[in-house]
Amino acid sequence: MKINNIVIISLILMLSLFLIACSNQDQTLAEMPVADNVKEVTPSSEANGIAEAATSEEPIINLDEETINLIEKGKEYTNFDYLYEVSNRNQYGSYIQDRSYHLYYLKGQIKKTYSEAIKVGQNFQYTEVYFSENDADALVTCALNILSCEDYRNQGYKINAAVEKLKVTPITVLDNIPLSAEKGGANENIDNRKTIILTYSVGNNFERVFLDSYYGLPLKMETYTYDVDEIVVLKTEKFSKLSVNGVKIAMLTLPEGYTILN
Repeated sequence: MKINNIVIISLILMLSLFLIACSNQDQTLAEMPVADNVKEVTPSSEANGIAEAATSEEPIINLDEETINLIEKGKEYTNFDYLYEVSNRNQYGSYIQDRSYHLYYLKGQIKKTYSEAIKVGQNFQYTEVYFSENDADALVTCALNILSCEDYRNQGYKINAAVEKLKVTPITVLDNIPLSAEKGGANENIDNRKTIILTYSVGNNFERVFLDSYYGLPLKMETYTYDVDEIVVLKTEKFSKLSVNGVKIAMLTLPEGYTILN
Protein backbone atom coordinates (compact mmCIF):
# COMPACT_ATOMS: atom_id res chain seq x y z
CA MET A 1 0.00 0.00 0.00
CA LYS A 2 2.85 2.28 0.87
CA ILE A 3 4.45 1.64 -2.52
CA ASN A 4 1.22 2.51 -4.35
CA ASN A 5 1.02 5.85 -2.52
CA ILE A 6 4.58 6.66 -3.59
CA VAL A 7 3.77 5.87 -7.23
CA ILE A 8 0.65 8.02 -7.14
CA ILE A 9 2.52 10.94 -5.58
CA SER A 10 5.26 10.63 -8.24
CA LEU A 11 2.72 10.70 -11.07
CA ILE A 12 1.05 13.80 -9.58
CA LEU A 13 4.41 15.58 -9.36
CA MET A 14 5.31 14.72 -13.01
CA LEU A 15 1.92 15.93 -14.25
CA SER A 16 2.32 19.20 -12.34
CA LEU A 17 5.76 19.80 -13.84
CA PHE A 18 4.42 19.12 -17.36
CA LEU A 19 1.54 21.58 -16.89
CA ILE A 20 3.93 24.28 -15.62
CA ALA A 21 6.25 23.80 -18.62
CA CYS A 22 3.36 24.10 -21.11
CA SER A 23 2.13 27.26 -19.40
CA ASN A 24 5.57 28.90 -19.65
CA GLN A 25 5.84 27.99 -23.36
CA ASP A 26 2.44 29.59 -24.17
CA GLN A 27 3.45 32.72 -22.29
CA THR A 28 6.73 32.93 -24.23
CA LEU A 29 4.95 32.59 -27.58
CA ALA A 30 2.42 35.24 -26.61
CA GLU A 31 5.18 37.67 -25.70
CA MET A 32 7.12 37.24 -28.96
CA PRO A 33 6.96 40.49 -31.05
CA VAL A 34 5.23 40.41 -34.44
CA ALA A 35 7.23 41.94 -37.34
CA ASP A 36 5.56 45.04 -38.79
CA ASN A 37 6.88 44.45 -42.31
CA VAL A 38 5.38 41.04 -42.81
CA LYS A 39 3.13 41.20 -45.90
CA GLU A 40 0.50 38.69 -46.79
CA VAL A 41 1.29 37.12 -50.16
CA THR A 42 -1.68 36.57 -52.39
CA PRO A 43 -1.88 35.52 -56.07
CA SER A 44 -2.89 39.04 -57.04
CA SER A 45 0.02 40.63 -55.19
CA GLU A 46 2.42 38.23 -56.88
CA ALA A 47 0.94 39.12 -60.30
CA ASN A 48 1.24 42.83 -59.54
CA GLY A 49 4.85 42.33 -58.58
CA ILE A 50 5.59 40.65 -61.91
CA ALA A 51 3.81 43.43 -63.81
CA GLU A 52 5.73 46.13 -61.93
CA ALA A 53 9.00 44.39 -62.71
CA ALA A 54 8.09 44.17 -66.41
CA THR A 55 7.06 47.81 -66.71
CA SER A 56 10.09 49.02 -64.79
CA GLU A 57 12.45 47.74 -67.48
CA GLU A 58 14.26 50.60 -69.14
CA PRO A 59 13.73 51.02 -72.91
CA ILE A 60 16.55 50.04 -75.24
CA ILE A 61 18.28 53.14 -76.61
CA ASN A 62 20.73 52.60 -79.47
CA LEU A 63 20.60 56.05 -81.06
CA ASP A 64 23.16 58.61 -80.02
CA GLU A 65 22.16 62.09 -78.86
CA GLU A 66 23.15 63.70 -82.16
CA THR A 67 20.82 61.44 -84.15
CA ILE A 68 17.95 61.88 -81.69
CA ASN A 69 18.32 65.65 -81.97
CA LEU A 70 18.35 65.40 -85.77
CA ILE A 71 15.07 63.45 -85.73
CA GLU A 72 13.48 66.00 -83.41
CA LYS A 73 14.66 68.78 -85.68
CA GLY A 74 12.93 67.13 -88.63
CA LYS A 75 9.65 66.86 -86.71
CA GLU A 76 9.54 70.63 -86.23
CA TYR A 77 9.19 71.46 -89.94
CA THR A 78 5.70 72.56 -91.00
CA ASN A 79 6.58 73.89 -94.46
CA PHE A 80 7.90 71.55 -97.13
CA ASP A 81 7.17 69.96 -100.50
CA TYR A 82 8.36 66.80 -102.22
CA LEU A 83 7.59 64.25 -104.93
CA TYR A 84 6.14 61.11 -103.35
CA GLU A 85 6.87 57.87 -105.19
CA VAL A 86 6.09 54.34 -103.97
CA SER A 87 6.58 50.86 -105.41
CA ASN A 88 5.43 47.50 -104.00
CA ARG A 89 6.73 44.00 -104.66
CA ASN A 90 4.02 41.65 -105.89
CA GLN A 91 3.75 37.89 -105.44
CA TYR A 92 5.77 37.30 -108.60
CA GLY A 93 8.73 39.36 -107.43
CA SER A 94 8.02 42.32 -109.70
CA TYR A 95 7.77 45.89 -108.45
CA ILE A 96 4.58 47.82 -109.21
CA GLN A 97 4.74 51.61 -109.23
CA ASP A 98 1.76 53.28 -107.57
CA ARG A 99 0.46 56.67 -108.65
CA SER A 100 2.95 59.39 -107.67
CA TYR A 101 2.16 62.97 -106.72
CA HIS A 102 3.86 66.21 -105.72
CA LEU A 103 2.82 67.33 -102.25
CA TYR A 104 2.89 70.88 -100.89
CA TYR A 105 2.42 71.22 -97.12
CA LEU A 106 2.10 74.33 -94.96
CA LYS A 107 0.91 74.04 -91.35
CA GLY A 108 -1.82 71.53 -92.10
CA GLN A 109 -2.83 73.00 -95.46
CA ILE A 110 -2.23 70.57 -98.33
CA LYS A 111 -2.09 70.51 -102.10
CA LYS A 112 -1.44 67.37 -104.14
CA THR A 113 -0.62 67.47 -107.84
CA TYR A 114 -0.80 64.30 -109.96
CA SER A 115 0.94 63.87 -113.29
CA GLU A 116 -2.03 61.95 -114.69
CA ALA A 117 -5.74 62.73 -114.49
CA ILE A 118 -7.85 60.73 -112.01
CA LYS A 119 -11.48 60.00 -112.76
CA VAL A 120 -14.14 60.82 -110.17
CA GLY A 121 -17.78 59.98 -110.76
CA GLN A 122 -18.96 59.68 -114.34
CA ASN A 123 -18.21 63.13 -115.69
CA PHE A 124 -15.13 64.60 -114.02
CA GLN A 125 -11.38 64.10 -113.84
CA TYR A 126 -8.84 65.84 -111.65
CA THR A 127 -5.12 66.37 -111.25
CA GLU A 128 -4.97 68.74 -108.26
CA VAL A 129 -6.36 68.37 -104.74
CA TYR A 130 -6.83 71.13 -102.13
CA PHE A 131 -7.69 70.39 -98.49
CA SER A 132 -6.51 70.65 -94.89
CA GLU A 133 -5.82 67.87 -92.42
CA ASN A 134 -9.17 68.39 -90.63
CA ASP A 135 -11.41 68.92 -93.66
CA ALA A 136 -14.23 66.51 -94.44
CA ASP A 137 -14.21 67.53 -98.11
CA ALA A 138 -11.45 68.16 -100.60
CA LEU A 139 -11.66 70.39 -103.66
CA VAL A 140 -10.28 68.90 -106.87
CA THR A 141 -9.52 70.47 -110.26
CA CYS A 142 -8.17 69.35 -113.61
CA ALA A 143 -5.49 71.94 -114.16
CA LEU A 144 -2.77 70.29 -116.21
CA ASN A 145 -2.29 71.24 -119.83
CA ILE A 146 -3.27 67.80 -121.07
CA LEU A 147 -6.04 66.62 -123.38
CA SER A 148 -8.01 64.82 -120.63
CA CYS A 149 -8.44 68.13 -118.75
CA GLU A 150 -9.73 70.03 -121.78
CA ASP A 151 -13.41 69.66 -120.86
CA TYR A 152 -12.90 70.69 -117.21
CA ARG A 153 -11.04 73.96 -117.48
CA ASN A 154 -11.74 76.38 -114.61
CA GLN A 155 -14.04 73.90 -112.90
CA GLY A 156 -13.81 72.42 -109.41
CA TYR A 157 -15.46 69.44 -107.78
CA LYS A 158 -15.85 68.34 -104.13
CA ILE A 159 -14.90 64.84 -103.04
CA ASN A 160 -14.55 63.06 -99.70
CA ALA A 161 -11.20 64.17 -98.23
CA ALA A 162 -10.62 60.66 -96.87
CA VAL A 163 -9.97 59.51 -100.46
CA GLU A 164 -6.88 61.75 -100.62
CA LYS A 165 -5.84 61.53 -96.97
CA LEU A 166 -2.07 61.30 -96.54
CA LYS A 167 -1.19 57.78 -95.42
CA VAL A 168 2.46 58.59 -94.90
CA THR A 169 4.44 61.83 -94.62
CA PRO A 170 8.01 62.62 -93.60
CA ILE A 171 6.70 63.51 -90.12
CA THR A 172 4.82 60.21 -89.61
CA VAL A 173 7.97 58.35 -90.65
CA LEU A 174 9.97 60.22 -88.01
CA ASP A 175 7.30 59.59 -85.37
CA ASN A 176 7.61 55.83 -85.92
CA ILE A 177 11.40 55.58 -85.56
CA PRO A 178 12.10 53.89 -82.21
CA LEU A 179 15.02 54.75 -79.96
CA SER A 180 16.13 51.15 -80.39
CA ALA A 181 16.83 51.76 -84.11
CA GLU A 182 20.34 50.89 -85.29
CA LYS A 183 22.41 53.52 -87.03
CA GLY A 184 24.76 52.33 -89.72
CA GLY A 185 25.14 50.96 -93.19
CA ALA A 186 26.71 52.48 -96.27
CA ASN A 187 25.32 55.99 -96.27
CA GLU A 188 24.36 57.20 -99.73
CA ASN A 189 23.56 60.47 -101.43
CA ILE A 190 19.95 60.97 -102.54
CA ASP A 191 19.20 63.97 -104.75
CA ASN A 192 22.74 65.17 -103.97
CA ARG A 193 21.99 65.16 -100.23
CA LYS A 194 23.98 63.25 -97.65
CA THR A 195 21.98 60.75 -95.63
CA ILE A 196 22.29 58.60 -92.54
CA ILE A 197 20.59 55.21 -92.38
CA LEU A 198 18.45 53.97 -89.47
CA THR A 199 17.18 50.38 -89.31
CA TYR A 200 14.61 48.81 -86.99
CA SER A 201 12.17 45.89 -86.90
CA VAL A 202 8.42 46.14 -87.46
CA GLY A 203 6.67 42.84 -86.73
CA ASN A 204 8.27 40.19 -88.94
CA ASN A 205 9.80 42.78 -91.27
CA PHE A 206 12.34 45.56 -91.08
CA GLU A 207 12.36 49.22 -92.09
CA ARG A 208 15.34 51.24 -93.27
CA VAL A 209 15.05 55.03 -93.28
CA PHE A 210 17.45 57.34 -95.12
CA LEU A 211 17.48 60.68 -93.28
CA ASP A 212 18.71 63.93 -94.74
CA SER A 213 21.78 64.61 -92.60
CA TYR A 214 20.97 68.33 -92.36
CA TYR A 215 17.17 68.69 -92.21
CA GLY A 216 16.51 65.40 -90.43
CA LEU A 217 13.67 64.62 -92.86
CA PRO A 218 13.45 61.22 -94.58
CA LEU A 219 14.35 61.03 -98.26
CA LYS A 220 13.61 57.32 -98.66
CA MET A 221 12.20 54.40 -96.66
CA GLU A 222 12.44 50.71 -97.46
CA THR A 223 10.43 47.87 -95.95
CA TYR A 224 12.23 44.56 -96.32
CA THR A 225 12.53 41.00 -95.08
CA TYR A 226 15.03 38.15 -95.40
CA ASP A 227 14.94 35.13 -97.68
CA VAL A 228 17.54 32.97 -95.95
CA ASP A 229 20.44 35.48 -95.90
CA GLU A 230 19.27 37.61 -98.81
CA ILE A 231 17.48 40.95 -98.28
CA VAL A 232 14.18 41.17 -100.15
CA VAL A 233 12.78 44.71 -100.44
CA LEU A 234 8.97 44.63 -100.17
CA LYS A 235 8.21 48.34 -100.50
CA THR A 236 10.11 51.51 -101.34
CA GLU A 237 8.82 55.01 -100.59
CA LYS A 238 10.68 58.07 -101.83
CA PHE A 239 10.37 61.73 -100.83
CA SER A 240 12.23 63.10 -103.83
CA LYS A 241 13.03 66.72 -104.71
CA LEU A 242 12.55 67.71 -101.08
CA SER A 243 12.35 71.45 -100.43
CA VAL A 244 11.93 73.14 -97.05
CA ASN A 245 10.25 76.47 -96.20
CA GLY A 246 9.39 77.27 -99.81
CA VAL A 247 5.60 76.77 -99.79
CA LYS A 248 3.43 79.90 -99.89
CA ILE A 249 -0.24 80.06 -98.92
CA ALA A 250 -1.11 81.25 -102.44
CA MET A 251 0.15 77.91 -103.77
CA LEU A 252 -2.44 76.10 -101.63
CA THR A 253 -5.40 78.28 -102.58
CA LEU A 254 -7.68 77.65 -105.54
CA PRO A 255 -7.17 80.43 -108.10
CA GLU A 256 -10.01 82.82 -108.88
CA GLY A 257 -12.31 82.14 -111.78
CA TYR A 258 -13.17 78.53 -110.95
CA THR A 259 -16.76 77.28 -110.87
CA ILE A 260 -17.48 74.65 -108.19
CA LEU A 261 -19.72 71.87 -109.52
CA ASN A 262 -22.16 69.93 -107.32
